[in-house]
Amino acid sequence: MKSMLKASLLVLGVAVGLAGVPAARAQSALGGPDSAWYAGGAVGQSSNALCKQPFGVGVCDDSDTAYRIFAGYQVNRYLALEFGYHQLGDTTLASAGLTQTVESKAFDLVAVGNLPVAQRFGVYGKLGLYRASLDFSSNLPGVANQSFDNTGLTYGVGVQYDVTPRLGLRAEWQQFANMGGGIFISNSNIDLTSVSAIWRFK
Repeated sequence: MKSMLKASLLVLGVAVGLAGVPAARAQSALGGPDSAWYAGGAVGQSSNALCKQPFGVGVCDDSDTAYRIFAGYQVNRYLALEFGYHQLGDTTLASAGLTQTVESKAFDLVAVGNLPVAQRFGVYGKLGLYRASLDFSSNLPGVANQSFDNTGLTYGVGVQYDVTPRLGLRAEWQQFANMGGGIFISNSNIDLTSVSAIWRFK
């Protein structure tokens, strides 16, 4: 995952640098022809590293269907700012008729650095912060349901293809680092692999 983080930071750094090129040269200044508000939705699969921790005897299901809704502003051809809500699904540990489940949700605010490769195709990196909410439930006797919140770093990489000037399709990987807290929810990374569609209001 370190290599993925380095790739994300590299793409973001290059894109931010390119975003600073004068408008007369880049032809994509703030409020220029490439600027637009947009919204989108994503569906994919989450994977929680919580299951990689020692649990003793039991079966841990670390994958679940996940979805995201988001909105953003394309500052110019190379840089966008994006706010989203993620439903990251459940992680369940079952053993001898006893179950423990952690449901994960998060809001994130990220900078998206775009690097065009062809007229309609590009790669991007994203980097920002998340605010997570985790709900723990169990049928263990004497263990009450609990909720925890935490804030952390999120980053990812992806590819985007513009079907039309308004409609774009994405495929991406994103990680939420050290999500968790409290006695029953150890900190762990959650990975999300997804496909999404975006619609530009322009």
